[in-house]
Amino acid sequence: MHAPLNDDLNLKILENISAGIGLEINLSEISRELKAHRNTVGNRIEEIFKHHIINPPVSPFFAIYMIYPLMVAVRADLPTDPKTLKWIIEDKHIFASFTSVEDEYNTLMFMFHKSILDYQIWREKIHETGQIPGRARRAASTRSFISTNLMVKYEPNAGIALIRQDFDKNGKIVINDYKIDKLSMRIMELLLRGKGIRINESFLSERIGVHRKTIARRISMLERKYIILPPICRFPHFFVPPHYILVYTMIEVIKNKKEFINKINSDPHVTMAFKTSEGKYNMVLFTIHRNIEEHFSWVTQFNENNPGMIGAAKYTYLSPKMALSINQQKVSLGIIHDLQQKNRNIQNNWPPIKFTY
Repeated sequence: MHAPLNDDLNLKILENISAGIGLEINLSEISRELKAHRNTVGNRIEEIFKHHIINPPVSPFFAIYMIYPLMVAVRADLPTDPKTLKWIIEDKHIFASFTSVEDEYNTLMFMFHKSILDYQIWREKIHETGQIPGRARRAASTRSFISTNLMVKYEPNAGIALIRQDFDKNGKIVINDYKIDKLSMRIMELLLRGKGIRINESFLSERIGVHRKTIARRISMLERKYIILPPICRFPHFFVPPHYILVYTMIEVIKNKKEFINKINSDPHVTMAFKTSEGKYNMVLFTIHRNIEEHFSWVTQFNENNPGMIGAAKYTYLSPKMALSINQQKVSLGIIHDLQQKNRNIQNNWPPIKFTY
């Protein structure tokens, strides 16, 4: 465990900025950058947030991949009732969940755990506590284990480049019933790159009760150690822009794996990618596309340009309407709250001081 995460003040800061508390948009900076009036910029940003095109900023808790180095993709047969949905939404390990009809399964979940053992203990606990029915009443789930230590691409906001392509091609686009004009497009590009966003150390100083300079030093240290990333805006569905589909892909790269990784790192369709070892498959991709036809064209074009590089592939199509829950901040805050509780337990159980006279 990283020493900074054993510190109560660091955890209080993380609890706030990972939830977006104490972060704000610097309208003056964006106005200067875009040479637009401050009020106009503010109105556009308000509309972009109100129409759920992108979310307000957070400081991403990147240590999630250090503390939970195991991602598990679980295909399950679950009841479609309010109790099960509540569990999916609230469970601190489940990052994303979709309805997905495949064989006898109706749900695909992505979750984070410390280890395979941790996952197995979690699974037994949810059976014992009755959060989901026992295996006798449903099909046994299947799972794939993905090490986050083998991540080769992390760019959840890559899709903004595809939105820009749409905008340049059509001159205008409408997202969630909001007409995106040239200024709105440029504002979105800035916010999704983390530009024009600042942390209000003075606000956090008053809220937490420590000096502003102490807050600033701690945040600088947390960023330097990659426990958090600089503040940024995300899409509401994390790595999927509105009106796009997510394709979860298990793929077999037969040759030139290094070249393959270089290609996907420069491709805005690919938001996250991992090396893996799952049967014949050795890569996992999360890709975004406007529709299934575009994904088919993208795959076809890649294979034509790189003959013999790709072997078998398994595609799972997930549309925004299939999403039950996508919330990485919930997982991040769950980790932070667990660490805070661990520190409280240590302090409460600290042995009494013995004096010698």
